[in-house]
Amino acid sequence: MKKFYIFLTLFAMTLGVCCSCSKKAPPPSMKDYSLALPEGYSAAYPSEDCCDFVRDEDGTTVGGLLITQLRKRDLSSKGTSKIMKYLQEEIHKTNNVEFIAFAGGGDEPKVGVTLTRNDDVTGEQRHFYHHFFEKGGYVYHLWFDKDVLSDEAEEEITAVVLQELTGIQTASSTHNQQQ
Repeated sequence: MKKFYIFLTLFAMTLGVCCSCSKKAPPPSMKDYSLALPEGYSAAYPSEDCCDFVRDEDGTTVGGLLITQLRKRDLSSKGTSKIMKYLQEEIHKTNNVEFIAFAGGGDEPKVGVTLTRNDDVTGEQRHFYHHFFEKGGYVYHLWFDKDVLSDEAEEEITAVVLQELTGIQTASSTHNQQQ
């Protein structure tokens, strides 16, 4: 009986070590990234897993970056239903949306969603762009409010974020470095 308890104790310890090794590292804090946003924009950090992009001129939030609970496998044409559920329930908090989603990227999957949110009462439309990508086992959500941000500023901010988080150089980030 004593051997059984020793075996059980060793088994439990081994199982505990194996389980703790298989856990994903905690997500990084958004404050760990040095996002050098274009002139006229700054980053605000309402929480550890969220960064808002704010226009300095008037304090308007024009977009942001979040770490989501989505998984890499959700970044496929088959996974867009999970992304839409996330957008409707957690971000826009309505099902009254129209959207176009596209997935691509192969080994480094990405999903882009152009979304129009319709106000349930007034019918007023708001336009957003959402970009999802994976880094370090976490899915990031980069979004922009298209009604308050120019295409040029969106491209510049996207270039900064992708360069900082993934090392991907875009045409806009290469152009900005040359200036």
